[in-house]
Amino acid sequence: MKMKRDFVLGLMCLTLAAAGTTPGCGSDEPGSDTSSGGSGGDVADASPDGVSGSGGGAADAAAGSGGGAIDGSAGADSSATGGSAGSAGTAGTGGAAGSSGNAGGAGVAGSAGDGGAAGDGGAAGDGGAAGDGGAAGDGGAAGDGGAAGDGGAAGDGGAAGDGGAAGSAGAGGSGGTSGAIVANHTIVDRYDDIPAAYMAEVKKMWFNIVGESHSTGYIKGLKFLAAQNPAYATDAVESAAPPAYQESALRASRSLRTQYNGWASGGGEAIWYTNDTGKARVRTHVDYCEGNSLHIAAIAFGWCWDMTWHNSPGGTVDPVHKVRWAGSSEGGPDGDLRWGLDDGDFALTGNHISLQSYLDATREYGEYCAGKSYGTKVLYTTGPVDGYSGESGVQRHIKHEAVRQFVLADGSRILFDYADILAWSDANEQNLQSWTDGDGQVRQYQMIHADNMVELDGSPHVEDGDHIGGRGALRLGKAVWWLMARIAGWNGQ
Repeated sequence: MKMKRDFVLGLMCLTLAAAGTTPGCGSDEPGSDTSSGGSGGDVADASPDGVSGSGGGAADAAAGSGGGAIDGSAGADSSATGGSAGSAGTAGTGGAAGSSGNAGGAGVAGSAGDGGAAGDGGAAGDGGAAGDGGAAGDGGAAGDGGAAGDGGAAGDGGAAGDGGAAGSAGAGGSGGTSGAIVANHTIVDRYDDIPAAYMAEVKKMWFNIVGESHSTGYIKGLKFLAAQNPAYATDAVESAAPPAYQESALRASRSLRTQYNGWASGGGEAIWYTNDTGKARVRTHVDYCEGNSLHIAAIAFGWCWDMTWHNSPGGTVDPVHKVRWAGSSEGGPDGDLRWGLDDGDFALTGNHISLQSYLDATREYGEYCAGKSYGTKVLYTTGPVDGYSGESGVQRHIKHEAVRQFVLADGSRILFDYADILAWSDANEQNLQSWTDGDGQVRQYQMIHADNMVELDGSPHVEDGDHIGGRGALRLGKAVWWLMARIAGWNGQ
């Protein structure tokens, strides 16, 4: 329960709606939960990846397979963004972690019960008394991303001092005082700031994104960028063996060494974090690559809808976060069940797998690589923000927030914030949606921006396996280049 106690101090749902945010689909969208305290909606349990969770080969079905138009449009909830106060769960929550939220405006985190000592004093997120600048890197100078931290320019990340969604690593995505490197929406347009010397270093590197169907978006985005500007040359493959070492193009693939001495294309939660057999395979993969002139500069798990699908919100309402949990846990000790934040949520889900399982596995891979002196960086990631809304979207957002805060707690960690990158458009507009919980509180959460669900030429998205549009994939590709340059030693300036 320690994770939950620490996390609730830092968590407050986003309360800043970006100007021009695109309203999403209506409540008839698969996976939409619109009732107060919602029923979890009619989330489809079928797997758009064909074999559930495999993500392998060409198992990606067309849009909407796996039960309805999962990817349809922007996949957003019907509510408009920018709901006023009332995010961050029950009235008066947010407490120590900078619940000041938006500038002024009593009642952030519910009713006006945040005032006074609970971090709500003074200007938004400016430290007040207790709370801001506290545990979650909120407000003031403490942990707020340094120069233009959380809430920096126009309150990146939703509310000022939010410590969460967008921009929680500050303007440079540098993680502020923690030193953690964070690639989020604030750095997408900085890919062309990379000095020539670091461009050359990146072209010696291999970015290994082990994941399911959504992970192909990273690969497609790198290809799109290279096609637009050959200076960003990329040897990127979506399947089969990884490209051989070279110094003329960034290598990128979903390759994973199999137990049969061959190569697979990606892998799901059963490989990365739900059981020891899968985790041993990841370590063996890294060992093989290191011993065969295939040094992995960075490796990460590319989430599919694992936080939301197979099991819609159900079980007991979490007394802290006021949601029911959802998700899949294929390969887990208790089977394919919904899951929460940590071990304390077993009583609510009946599942020993939780977000902590992913965080622990990823941390252990990093420690393994360091212990072997491989030099491989193991990245943390957030997941898709398309397809599931309402209560599903809120509990997914809570999980994303927990990943962000975990990364910011240690300056050695690195985050690729897939969710945040796709929730924002090239015009710097964020798509926030809202859902009302059983206590009557309006909860806001990120959804993919409509612009990121269209192709590069502006035409409607045609499903090609990654479940997002070409514009969204291109944003991922730009962010990968920025992040790889940071890993190569560039300071981001």
